[in-house]
Amino acid sequence: MCLFLFYFIPRFADVVDYSDLILPTESSGATLYPPVFRPKGPKPGPPRNVSIAEVKNGFVISWQAPLERAHLVRYYVINYKTDGIWRTLNKAQIRAEDTHYLVKSLVGGRTYYFRVVAYSLKSFENSEEIKFPVPARVKHKAITAGVVGGLLFFVVAIILSVCAVKICNKRKRRKHEKAYNMVACRITDARNGGQIPGTSQVPLKKITGEELASC
Repeated sequence: MCLFLFYFIPRFADVVDYSDLILPTESSGATLYPPVFRPKGPKPGPPRNVSIAEVKNGFVISWQAPLERAHLVRYYVINYKTDGIWRTLNKAQIRAEDTHYLVKSLVGGRTYYFRVVAYSLKSFENSEEIKFPVPARVKHKAITAGVVGGLLFFVVAIILSVCAVKICNKRKRRKHEKAYNMVACRITDARNGGQIPGTSQVPLKKITGEELASC
């Protein structure tokens, strides 16, 4: 006979009122709200007029706050997909007062779908989906930027190499000039009857008449 032992984990009661809770904050001071897994209660209206525009350093997704129950919005989340799976675009929660987000990593030639989700404390509401085909020139623009960056790095490396060679040659030339000047000074001193540095003169010994006769 087999006995099976079941463990029943009690379910905790849902948090109804967040006003008495102390929520964590980011380094910037923004409040981090807990994720909503089971929506319940009043929810904000859907974000409106979602659009995307190309700028110098990427693409900006913009939207407008909900017309209905906008005061319930605590933060926004942007979802995107290129196939059937929705993914989260922003890493951190977008504050309720911010209604735009900069994207830099869209791939040229690919079609994206976006939607903005407005979150309250206990529920959320999605905006309408928008379709955005990224121009193919974005890919070529990225490739061109990479090529230009590589060429600039190569040019800078050549300039630094030339400067290093010139500095080494200048030091060698100074070293040779210094050695030549030292030799020239010694020769000049010798011609003028001076003593050449580094040589020692032995004094001559006087020979008397007796020593000369004995030789």
